[in-house]
Amino acid sequence: MSELVVRAGPFDEEARCEAVTEDGRTGFIAGLLPGERARVHVDHVNKRKVFFGRAHEILEPSEQRVSVACPHFLICGGCDFLHAALSVQHEHKRAHVSAALGLPLEQVDPVVPSERQRGYRAFAKLVVGPNGVLGSYRPRSHDVVDMRGCIIHAPVVEAVVDAIRAILGEEAPDTIESELRYVLVRGSMHEGRSVVTLVTRRVGAVLPARIAKKLSSRPDVARVVMHMNDDAGDALLSRGPNHILFDGAAPEEHIGEVWQTLESGAFSQVNPFAAAALYARVVELAKPEGRTALDLYAGSGGIGLSLAAAGAKEVFGYEALPEGVAAASQSAERMGVSERVRYEALSVEEALEAAPAAEIVVVNPPRKGMSYDALRLLAERGAERLIYVSCHPRSLARDLETLGGMGTLEIERAVPVDLFPETRHVETIVSARLS
Repeated sequence: MSELVVRAGPFDEEARCEAVTEDGRTGFIAGLLPGERARVHVDHVNKRKVFFGRAHEILEPSEQRVSVACPHFLICGGCDFLHAALSVQHEHKRAHVSAALGLPLEQVDPVVPSERQRGYRAFAKLVVGPNGVLGSYRPRSHDVVDMRGCIIHAPVVEAVVDAIRAILGEEAPDTIESELRYVLVRGSMHEGRSVVTLVTRRVGAVLPARIAKKLSSRPDVARVVMHMNDDAGDALLSRGPNHILFDGAAPEEHIGEVWQTLESGAFSQVNPFAAAALYARVVELAKPEGRTALDLYAGSGGIGLSLAAAGAKEVFGYEALPEGVAAASQSAERMGVSERVRYEALSVEEALEAAPAAEIVVVNPPRKGMSYDALRLLAERGAERLIYVSCHPRSLARDLETLGGMGTLEIERAVPVDLFPETRHVETIVSARLS
């Protein structure tokens, strides 16, 4: 690893600054702000002699730099923007959405802020490393960085993670390595209780039962689930199976108008504070009162239930994972809207062929976006109002372009939401007409 002195230029999409040395060499550096002069560590140089690295010593700091309160900054791969004022983060995210969608900046709303900037993440996804370390992968590697003391995790979640760390500290490293792959903790800010999912390498693992027994006495642990995942890739969850090792009943989260049941494996937004603002904007754009809506990629039902609470005549929700359907259906009962809301375990492609006519279609796909077949079926159906919610502006832009090529697509508004403060990531809502 070498060091260079650079002058920082503008951000790229990954929140790295384009950087130039005094002799004209160029690269991309994490942890800088535009205009700064700094000494940097170079981690990699590609075949075109472009260097990549991270800030080491700030020689001429920007006025928009803030102090970094986390020892894992630029090591864990989690937070890109801990060193930047919130205004800088929002400016970058809005510009990123504008560039990705090919819209003038004035056609993109200002970023909707999160109520909390830190301590907001209600879902911890942790890799189990050597000797039971719980952390994340170092950028561009499979080295596990200990995430102890993460300032982005909600305190209710971090407390349970620390308890699991202590339990693993009493276990043999060989047992941990052979049995446990990931630890997932989803907390309810409303109840102060969490669901723990222990992802194992094989069905016969015995360590999860010992962990569950020790966690069961904690009032902040609602449920412990063992999930087997022997897939070769890095996906956190596979098709199961799931085994409930301790059941103190699934907790609920209160997000805006929604009571959301938290089931292991069922998707729900990681930031409940910003999710409330996200759902409110979706309702504002959808104008659901007295209308029928489709909620595709429904997860545990946050969006569809928000539409129902705002007066939708009917909501038909579709989610491929049965855990999501179970969670959403429980929430509909809890909210007293089950007569107007139906959830079914179908893929989006199956749903678009089977669903009834609806004036409003809401899609909230995973980061990779929608399949071509799903887009084709959506274009054939058309929508008086399409609400596309995305965590990845590039896949959002690709899907909108594909839909536009299949018919007439008129984008009405684009609304960035700061669902992931202190990171480069941004949630975007697009309201459009599709015919």
